[in-house]
Amino acid sequence: MNITSYETVELETDRLILKKGNIEDYVSVYEYDMRKVRDIGGEFEFEKQDPNEIKAWFKNSMEKYYAKCIDEKHTFDWIIYLKKEMIPIGNITADREREAMQACELAYNLHPTYWGQGYMPEAVTAVLDHLFSIGYDNVISGWDEGNKKSKRVSDKMGFELFNVIDEYWIKNGVPIATYESTMSKEKWYSMNNENMNSLNTSKNKR
Repeated sequence: MNITSYETVELETDRLILKKGNIEDYVSVYEYDMRKVRDIGGEFEFEKQDPNEIKAWFKNSMEKYYAKCIDEKHTFDWIIYLKKEMIPIGNITADREREAMQACELAYNLHPTYWGQGYMPEAVTAVLDHLFSIGYDNVISGWDEGNKKSKRVSDKMGFELFNVIDEYWIKNGVPIATYESTMSKEKWYSMNNENMNSLNTSKNKR
């Protein structure tokens, strides 16, 4: 795959900054066990995670972690910050490349305090712009059965369902399906051109 760089570069939107994080940022973002907050299988609970378990993900070295992301894992990993306050509110990763599709897969998480304010679609927009600019032809967004919030983001962004894997995993003895949708570079650029043309037309009418 011909990707120009696997560096997690800083991205900016109207309200957000996306960039590499530190360990304490991840502790803040993953304050709650997101497996329960997703509400898959009817389970929904704000159960706090042990900060030491989160810190163990990085073995206490963010520098080594991000170096491995580039050299071995081909992983992009952004912490999402509110621009004015620089408060960490979420996380987006892009990894799991699929050579045949010239694609990578997104995973995203937003702290519950910041739900319902449009932050994740805003952040995903910046990430898609970047991923297509460095060489990907497609980006995949997946969600598990029952994860309505992730599905809502995918639908809002215009991703198109292309694959369903039944009984992908088992939760409390119940099989859970996973859904995969995709956004192509061609469609993304077409959508954005249409949005820009619409905006320019609106401005000209004033």
